[in-house]
Amino acid sequence: MFNKCSLLYKQLAEQMLIERYSLKRLEDRFDNESKIFLYDKDKENNGLKYFCLFNNAYVERLPKKEYSIFINFLNQPENENIENLLKIVAETYHKVLENGEREKFCLCLNSSNNYPTKDTIIFEFKDNKEFDSNGNYIQPNEEKKTIVFENVKIQYEKLVHEKTGDNICLIRI
Repeated sequence: MFNKCSLLYKQLAEQMLIERYSLKRLEDRFDNESKIFLYDKDKENNGLKYFCLFNNAYVERLPKKEYSIFINFLNQPENENIENLLKIVAETYHKVLENGEREKFCLCLNSSNNYPTKDTIIFEFKDNKEFDSNGNYIQPNEEKKTIVFENVKIQYEKLVHEKTGDNICLIRI
């Protein structure tokens, strides 16, 4: 039940943060401006082609009352209002998504900031690598993708922080 609760929380948090951070508009920018990124058409996530929430949802950090509301929803979804869950997520996501060791390690490798904060929200950018007809990795295209991604990443992270006060980090693994 704990894993289901964590997964539900993460899905709801991701849905809320997509709106909060205007991630669909960012995806449009990658699609329309650069035309160099490829996505897996079978792996859309909460309506996004490229991005997914990387942070784990540590639901054990929820107050007992809020945690029990999630458990009740999983046991009897017809009796619970999804709006209640979204409200809880909006009030607790900084604490529940706060970085654990997995996220801290990833931030150290991928952050444009010198010292990432514990409450940084991480979104992973997933795009397909390109290969030629012989199955060889096309390096020049990947270098161009990296340059475009890094430039957009820096601008976007700063913009979101200025607009929402949240610390975010886009990573491309």
